[in-house]
Amino acid sequence: MSLWKITSIFTTYCSSMLRESLADHLQNCNSLLEFEFKKHRKNVLLGLSCIHNNGIIYCDIKPGNIFLVGMDKTVKIGDFGLSVTLEQGMNQKQEVIREYKEIDIWALGCTVYELITGTLMWEDAHGDYVLDKIEFEEPMLQNSKFSNEPQDFLGKCLVKNQSKRWTADKLLNYIFL
Repeated sequence: MSLWKITSIFTTYCSSMLRESLADHLQNCNSLLEFEFKKHRKNVLLGLSCIHNNGIIYCDIKPGNIFLVGMDKTVKIGDFGLSVTLEQGMNQKQEVIREYKEIDIWALGCTVYELITGTLMWEDAHGDYVLDKIEFEEPMLQNSKFSNEPQDFLGKCLVKNQSKRWTADKLLNYIFL
């Protein structure tokens, strides 16, 4: 099955008047309160779980690709331009494909951090320096805007050892949701 056929299952027409990204929302209010993002994160995880269970790795989770749609501000994942399917990766080993799914979870952790704090995790780093910080430094999860629960959630998303990082399905059962 092609990526086009699979992603068409998830694509919903969004009226431009009733849609904003979480990045747009951040520009207006600087950050989200924990309870605001709690329901949004659950919907993102449901989307990632569905995507991953259908053999798609999203590869671009960030506030600009998560949309609040309609009057009730339902969260939808958009822009599948960088997504890959397991079919596309058949020439690669399954372990490599599995790592891509875990990259989506890492990116979700970075996104949650940014949405709650209003800053990037490594806001003082740019270009290749960011990659060095990611590789050699542990994420700073202590922040006055976090209670213990989101800190613990982020700790499960931002585990450097990809084999120990939680999956979308496992995170869906997490207490903070």
